[in-house]
Amino acid sequence: MPKLKLNEFSAREIQAFVEDIEKTNFKNQQRIDTAQREFPTQIKIAVMKRLGIPHVRIAQRLNIHRETISKYAKKNQRLFKKIHQDFKSGISIPDIAQKYDAPQPLVWPVILQEKNQT
Repeated sequence: MPKLKLNEFSAREIQAFVEDIEKTNFKNQQRIDTAQREFPTQIKIAVMKRLGIPHVRIAQRLNIHRETISKYAKKNQRLFKKIHQDFKSGISIPDIAQKYDAPQPLVWPVILQEKNQT
């Protein structure tokens, strides 16, 4: 396939090509932004478990298998212990939330639950 030179295209063709590239780049940037705003599956499951939602309903909402929910529940217990240890070491709630990419409303109950148990 021979290489095409820029002077072989009309101004309209070049403009349409550039607009198409800009549109594609914009869509890609939106996807990246959306992905960064979404919480990881582990955090979503932790929040739903804290709200008392059963495994079956969580699996339906997140479109994942129920056994996966059970695996994440074990991981969440480790996450909660890490959160509590960080709090004991003097790290602030907003910093803990940022560190674990978790919403503050999830971090607060973990801290308060541990305080009530002691």
